[in-house]
Amino acid sequence: MMKKILYTLLLAPFFFISSCEESCDCDYVVYDSDPTNNYTWTETYRSSWDATCEDELMDESTYTISGQSWYSRTEIECN
Repeated sequence: MMKKILYTLLLAPFFFISSCEESCDCDYVVYDSDPTNNYTWTETYRSSWDATCEDELMDESTYTISGQSWYSRTEIECN
């Protein structure tokens, strides 16, 4: 009886840790919005990414070139 309890106590943490891990398909994506695309958010780069299974805004930037604004944002997108 004591062996069964000890065995259960030793294996419980491993079962809990492995059951909490999620498998996700995430991408690192860059979007640009500027005068050349009529200020429509356009995907300009996409690559696979190891992440925590949650969408996340990583960066959002604004640039001014010759008096016109150019925008860029980088996101992690997960399925």
